[in-house]
Amino acid sequence: MHASKSDFPARSLAERPGPAGPRPAFLPQLRGAGEFAACAAIYAVGQCCNLLFQLLLLRHFGAEGYGRIGLSHLVFLLVSFVGDLGYSTLFLRERPSSAGWDRQWRLALGHRLMVTVALYALTLAGRSMLYGWSGEGFDYLAATVPAGLIGLASLASALLAQGRRIPSLIVQQMPWPAALVVWWVVGGADGSAVRAGLIVSAGFLVQPVVALCLGGRARLLLPAFGAGSAMFAAALRLSVMGVAGALHDRLTPFLVARLAPDFLPAMLLLGHAINGASGVLMQINRLLLPHLGTREGLAWSCRLLALISIGVAVALQMLWLAMMARSDGGVAFHPNLLLPSLMAGCISFIGSVLATELIGRHLEGQLTRIILTGIAISTALQLLGAIQSSADGVLWARVIAAAGIAAACLRSCGIKPEAAGWALCGSLVSAALGVMNQLAWLGSVLLLVGVVIAMAFDRPLLRRQPAIAVEPLP
Repeated sequence: MHASKSDFPARSLAERPGPAGPRPAFLPQLRGAGEFAACAAIYAVGQCCNLLFQLLLLRHFGAEGYGRIGLSHLVFLLVSFVGDLGYSTLFLRERPSSAGWDRQWRLALGHRLMVTVALYALTLAGRSMLYGWSGEGFDYLAATVPAGLIGLASLASALLAQGRRIPSLIVQQMPWPAALVVWWVVGGADGSAVRAGLIVSAGFLVQPVVALCLGGRARLLLPAFGAGSAMFAAALRLSVMGVAGALHDRLTPFLVARLAPDFLPAMLLLGHAINGASGVLMQINRLLLPHLGTREGLAWSCRLLALISIGVAVALQMLWLAMMARSDGGVAFHPNLLLPSLMAGCISFIGSVLATELIGRHLEGQLTRIILTGIAISTALQLLGAIQSSADGVLWARVIAAAGIAAACLRSCGIKPEAAGWALCGSLVSAALGVMNQLAWLGSVLLLVGVVIAMAFDRPLLRRQPAIAVEPLP
């Protein structure tokens, strides 16, 4: 069924009352740059508090103890991610004022609850079989089970779908500032991994309370069970993509660790930086997703895509300049390994924006096929590179797969490069060839300069097919 312009009014969703409840009078109503600046500040505070909490754990338990607790914390985050089933993203494209929305939300909460409980049971049982029922890692993971279950009741997606960005981000980022306050009140973990995990759970307990204070409805915190979910198939697709992507992301460091162990620390640090930038982009995508059914939303998606593409090209040029500024020509940085590592991560940013658009236009079926096919090809090529004992082959295989996924998503979105866009693609390819020949790097710079000049004369990088402007692909 095709969507007409009247089905997706361009006015803000915040103008329509929805199940999340009215906006509280004490929260200022911001619009435009002020609203986005406030959202950025809230996200930054939440992430800084998360990092500070990790540093407190490191200081309290030492490097060895934090190693065990830190791994359990990663398991906690992974279970929360998989257990969400992609519903947090799917609800951003739904109109909270539509009939039966609250029933769909509660059914989704029931699905997430059952899956998360099963995942925790499997994870704890599996860990006990491998390492026993004791130890700091097991104690911390067991104590964070309440946090994982309470986190399911967050109304952040409901608030954001209604256009209330600031309350949504406050609810989303609240657990870690709250955990720091609880840590200070109780005087720290006192050497107990269980106590540290319970502090995390106490921080997450504040989340639904804050959601209710910011206009959420208590009814939405109660799960429902039974038939009638209209989004379960789409959620299952997103969940499969999430699990496959998480496993694929961990394959590359594992292979590189065996082939180029001296490069692994730099690769992991670069991975943390890319993940941090990806987190910021994810928040932008979440803000954009509810409006992708409008002409204005699609236009902003295209602008964001062009901006990120330019940023990727500039980042590669900055890397080359940084390496050439060194007396050794950047040999210590392993340019043949560092460049594909950075390129794969940057291209994934482009794919992230395109994936958000496909989800917002109810095309997650196409997206699933693209992602799973790309991951399968990437895995095969990386394993082939590993068999040939080629670390750079492993990393370039990932770049090729990431570029293929982005190209396929561009086609599904009905977006084609203009002349300046093709020049930008040429700049990226020339930068990749610069590892073997510096003349190729010079060509990459000249092409990028040409792209900047074209943009200065209002020449677009990308153009959307007119038939795709407001109607999803069949």
